[in-house]
Amino acid sequence: MSIKKTTQSAIIDEATLANATATVLADCTNVPLSTGMQLAFTVEATFDASATAGLDITLRPSYNSSDYDTSAWCDWTWSIAVDAGATIRQTSYAISPVAQGMKIIVENMDATYSVTNLKIYPIRQTAG
Repeated sequence: MSIKKTTQSAIIDEATLANATATVLADCTNVPLSTGMQLAFTVEATFDASATAGLDITLRPSYNSSDYDTSAWCDWTWSIAVDAGATIRQTSYAISPVAQGMKIIVENMDATYSVTNLKIYPIRQTAG
């Protein structure tokens, strides 16, 4: 059995995420899912040189790719540590979602400084 990995374009692409704010579902493109798929995400962001807190990322599944959960999926939260003044790129561990679609919410935990150049890319792996 072969494994197929695909990366789509950024599902979140925000020039600036203000301090102490979060993206909303409308900021994220749906990630269509299928049975037997594994899913990971790569986040890219630039922290202000004086930033003291990082990002929290949560998943919001959907049974029909249009109505999304109002709270995080299975309490899954990915915390990205601050690296003041740096552009970071990190990839999450793989999950095996059972929903039909998925979106992401990103929260800037820094009370004072914005995050810039925020992008999130899904990586899907399927048998085939």
